[in-house]
Formats: sequence, structure tokens, C-alpha cells
Amino acid sequence: MPTITREEMLQIEIVIDYDKCTGCATCVEICPVDVLEIQKVDRKKKSVALDQSFCLKCHMCEFHCGYQPIHVYPPIEGHQPTDQATVPMRHRHD
Repeated sequence: MPTITREEMLQIEIVIDYDKCTGCATCVEICPVDVLEIQKVDRKKKSVALDQSFCLKCHMCEFHCGYQPIHVYPPIEGHQPTDQATVPMRHRHD
């Protein structure tokens, strides 16, 4: 797991594209600190980042979702969400 400084911790942002989110809850299940939960957004179940200050920036939510709606900023240096070939995923859509 990456090590982050206090300054980096304050700069974490989780962006969720609700058009891509299916509400499958994979990100909710995989998050080690329960930052995400499923809520109704426009009458559909979607993932929502509650308190982003608890985010560890592990990117597990981003890498495990096969729909790519979640982006954690700043990204891991040298990795993109599409670098998923080596990451076991619950929902892979090739």
C-alpha cells in the first residue's frame, strides 16, 4: 500500500461518474476504510464517497470496478485505471 504524507492526504479526491456507475457495490465491499456506500442518486443506486478524508489512496475501488466510474486523485504514479491486467477483479468487462 502506498505511503502518503499529511499534505497528500488532504488533496485526495474521489470522483464518481454516475453515468458509468451501475451500483454493483464492488467498490463498497473492497474499500478497507468504508469511504464508499450505495445511495440513491436520481432514483438509481450509485456509489457515493462519504467522507473522503478517510481515503487511504489505495485505489482498490478504482482498480476493482470493471465499469471504470471511479477515479481517485492524485493517481498512483505510473499506473492508470486501465492497468488492470494484473489486478484480480470481481467484474471484468473485456
